[in-house]
Amino acid sequence: MKCSQCGNEKLVKSSIPMESGGDGWSEISKKEVDIYLCTSCGHYEFFSMKKVHKYEEMTLIIKGKRDEIAKLETKMKDYYSEEKEKSIIKRIADIEEELKNIDITIRQQQELKDELKNLNQRLKVFPIGRDSLRQEISQKWSKLEKIEKQIENGDF
Repeated sequence: MKCSQCGNEKLVKSSIPMESGGDGWSEISKKEVDIYLCTSCGHYEFFSMKKVHKYEEMTLIIKGKRDEIAKLETKMKDYYSEEKEKSIIKRIADIEEELKNIDITIRQQQELKDELKNLNQRLKVFPIGRDSLRQEISQKWSKLEKIEKQIENGDF
């Protein structure tokens, strides 16, 4: 550590002999800040490794939230995209057309009916899943923005 006033590297841990009062009351929390005195010029230096650790912790939380959002957005793209919905609708139409063919076996017909049933169920819950995922992504963005705002304002 160096004194920001004179560059001296000999700093000693100290407390600050200062109190303020009245309308401009000021208090320095000794739990949050380590205070050092420059042995050359008497300048006080304030350091807060606790704040640095809290900042690092919050940046890790932000990274985690961003990763969670990215995974959810990938899931949205993979499972609930408009293209996926259109492909399900097209497959349903294709199956319905295949079922009209009188030359298919009973086994093929049953397999197609089972697939059709599954696709119809999936299509039925498609908007619910998509909306739920959108809401979850929105909530995570909101939490992320709050944390970023805290860091921006120094409230950590």
